[in-house]
Amino acid sequence: MESVIVEKKGRTLKASVQLPFSKSISNRLLIMEALSGNKFPLKNISDADDTKLLKQILETESEIINAQNAGTCFRFLTAYLSQKEGKWSLTGSDRMKQRPVGELVDALRKLGAEIKYFEKENFPPLLIHGKKLMGGKIKISASQSSQFVSALLLIAPYVEGGLKIVLEGEVSSMPYIEMTLKLMEQFGIRIFKSGSAIEIPQQEYQPKEYSIEPDWSSAAFWYAMAAMSDEAEILLKGLSANSIEGDSIAVELMQQFGVETKFVSEGALITHRRKLTPKNFSFNFSNHPDLAPALFVLCAASGVEAKFTGLKNLSIKESNRTEALKTELEKSGARILKINEDEYQIIPSIIKSSDQQFNNYDDHRIAMGLATLAIPLGKVEIKNPAVVSKSYPEFWNDLRSAGFELKFS
Repeated sequence: MESVIVEKKGRTLKASVQLPFSKSISNRLLIMEALSGNKFPLKNISDADDTKLLKQILETESEIINAQNAGTCFRFLTAYLSQKEGKWSLTGSDRMKQRPVGELVDALRKLGAEIKYFEKENFPPLLIHGKKLMGGKIKISASQSSQFVSALLLIAPYVEGGLKIVLEGEVSSMPYIEMTLKLMEQFGIRIFKSGSAIEIPQQEYQPKEYSIEPDWSSAAFWYAMAAMSDEAEILLKGLSANSIEGDSIAVELMQQFGVETKFVSEGALITHRRKLTPKNFSFNFSNHPDLAPALFVLCAASGVEAKFTGLKNLSIKESNRTEALKTELEKSGARILKINEDEYQIIPSIIKSSDQQFNNYDDHRIAMGLATLAIPLGKVEIKNPAVVSKSYPEFWNDLRSAGFELKFS
């Protein structure tokens, strides 16, 4: 599949969708399970590419490991393999080799880890000589990636003498760190928090049955589609009000665009019946980076003047997300101003249909964000549609069931 044409006739949307189950939760639980040496009875494990890849790596334990373009896999495996007896070569895609990992490697080295860079200092690929790590107190900057902190937290119970982690500077994506801690507590780990310090004594994960919830980051695209429609009623199955995912903040954000959420027994019923477009919208994405594609597209398509901050870490995602969104949305006449690495502004403009294909830069969230433009534009063409399987394998099928017409070529 080289491209897909997505067409939507009319601005009414009615759908019932089974969202993918959370890969963020699934990947954390797989690492915890591997560390414990016991099988966890897990329900609803994600079928996203990233989770299938991590599961396969943990089960086969080859000495040469390719984490491809899966950032969570790479970071979590760096910590996991550092404390596991053996020698490992950990690599990834060309894009992965551009995503820094130095902060995590430095922290692990302070615990006695033997890690060498194969190519460029501070970047993958890595040569890891796994062995028992010695605990104590370490400081780490959490400004670049919360995944560095989560990787350390996950192995902390298995480090000799336990671990005390002190977070320095501005913390990026704090809800993901909180998710890690909540999951660890669910599986029997005692955690002591004081200010910016997190202390975890040496102990073991206790197996238990656990049901993984659907993915709120994926839900954001359906919220955006509801907001772009004149009338919408979408059931997002399995979502609940008491989520451990930070991106559930989408419920509050999308209220500003007239999208209401009612939690029913089957999930979240979202509706949009009155045209409500805020004149101005501002949001800091530092805790919710995965919501950026949906909100960039929604504001550009709705002619909303928007100020977005907390964006600097989006440049080291699967693509340089902010620049990718700016470049592609401008093809339809959107006006997006880069103030600096951390701040972008959307200037109100009228977007229009274009014969140009949209690129997604091998980034699943860019592809899904641009697909939502089929509602205001009537039709869009997107290259490399298969990329969505990284987090949401059924995305195109779900669009079709919601009344979109798709033509793959």
